[in-house]
Amino acid sequence: MLKGHARTGNAAQCEHWYEQMVAAGVQPNVQTFNTLLDGCASAEDTALMEKWYDKMQAAGITADEKVYNALLKGHARKGSTAECERLYNQMVSSGAHPNAYIFNTILDGCAAAGDTALMEKWFGRMQAAGVVANKFTYNTLLKGLLRKSIE
Repeated sequence: MLKGHARTGNAAQCEHWYEQMVAAGVQPNVQTFNTLLDGCASAEDTALMEKWYDKMQAAGITADEKVYNALLKGHARKGSTAECERLYNQMVSSGAHPNAYIFNTILDGCAAAGDTALMEKWFGRMQAAGVVANKFTYNTLLKGLLRKSIE
């Protein structure tokens, strides 16, 4: 329920079902918020996404790599590479470990923004972190480079 309403940007229904869940004695956890955040990211509603992230923090729930990936996805889809950088640094400072999903999401944001120099920088950071590139990494790099060559 929560994910479906978050993906369609239906903030009122997200709030309703979240409150229903809490009223029923079901305590939200990191998976609850990851569902909400990922749905908002898919809907490219970063304002609602940030609202849920703030609520998660207020509840004392620690963000994990999946939460950070959802946050990164929301900002990457909008081409907000500076916000991706900030979130990445926050994630690393918190002790969470970047993985291929994290880097692929950031690389996709760079590709969407048409910033191949930044994309190459992030690929270098990925390699320096010892994270192994996969087929999605290379497809994203190719997509970014091809998009740039067409411009």
